[in-house]
Amino acid sequence: MKTGPLFPLVVLASSSLFQPDLYAQSKEYTPLHPNAADTIAKASIITELLPSRSVVFRLKAPDARQVSVLVGFSNPPTAMAPSYPLKKDNDGLWSATVGPLAPDLYEVQFNVDGLMIADPGSPMPKPQRQVNTSLLEIPGDPPTFLDTRDIPHGAIRAEIYRSKVLNGTRPLLVYTPPGYDQHPQESYPVLFLYHGYGDTVYSWVTEGRVQQILDNSIADGRAVPMVVVVPDTHALDPDQIPRTQVGHYLNENVQAEDRELFEDIIPFVTAHYRIRTDAKDRALAGLSMGGYQTVYTGFVHPDKFSALGVFSAGILGEPQPLEQALQTPEKITANIRYLYVTTGSKDPVTGPRTEEFIERLDQLKVPYSFERYPDQIHSMEVWRPSLNKFVSKLFR
Repeated sequence: MKTGPLFPLVVLASSSLFQPDLYAQSKEYTPLHPNAADTIAKASIITELLPSRSVVFRLKAPDARQVSVLVGFSNPPTAMAPSYPLKKDNDGLWSATVGPLAPDLYEVQFNVDGLMIADPGSPMPKPQRQVNTSLLEIPGDPPTFLDTRDIPHGAIRAEIYRSKVLNGTRPLLVYTPPGYDQHPQESYPVLFLYHGYGDTVYSWVTEGRVQQILDNSIADGRAVPMVVVVPDTHALDPDQIPRTQVGHYLNENVQAEDRELFEDIIPFVTAHYRIRTDAKDRALAGLSMGGYQTVYTGFVHPDKFSALGVFSAGILGEPQPLEQALQTPEKITANIRYLYVTTGSKDPVTGPRTEEFIERLDQLKVPYSFERYPDQIHSMEVWRPSLNKFVSKLFR
């Protein structure tokens, strides 16, 4: 890749020449040719987004025999993302133009002779326990709820806390709304947000677009300013169990994470952030495994939350505390003001379990709002819009 022309830009970016008042004073300043960056990209091996919203996927793999790119969401082996073959030039550079693509945040994988890898030129690897996927942003015009707009922005803050329950240090991400630092006397309602089984603490922030969703919703007046706490939902190490025991792991993990939430996470966040502590100002939501954890904690402790967001919940069992809570549905109904349940209509992973959960709610006469996303599977195509709608209903 030709990097020579970029070096002077790096030097100038740290100098005083980039102060706005000096631009007019410099007679020697000449703007870059409008196509300069485009020319550099085309001469490189990096995947390129065109103005038309088509994408030129590129991969340098001289010894590969066959390369294709998967664009979209997949749940192998029951559903696969669309795949496009790449062609190799004389220099060993594989490429293919795909699109135009609709505005969204896409998962991208290269299939190199059967090996699935992330796009090595992507600035956004997908956060997951096995990183073999990258993310591709196609912005909208006008912007969508996923896009970064020219509006006041909140902040994502990284924390590390000591967990007494788990006897170790743990990561935590916290979204604070625009104006948080400028109004030190103001306190905020709080949403605790759980990720899924294959995810990490960074998944909701990077792929889930928590900051963009909250920033845009608050700026548009669709959501009240709130703090969002994103914990590491794996209280127990999922890599220490056989895949045949995932159900057992989920039931053990959900109870451990429930303890950690009340004994470690909430006390830490309350001590370090200006959050309100009443149940009416506290909500809980999660996707897949995190949706199961939301049901468990929300139903076992209905007096601690006012709203629950259950997105594609992987409810694989009913530990005794949850089963006991379901024997007194009137306590759930009396405390939970808003229960929002979603799934993809073609979800092969947790779709049937979600439908069973809805039937159980009907039997118990627990009110809820249910949304089935047409033609969607077990993916962020369900969870991002679910979060977008959920936050608009909170703390009103």
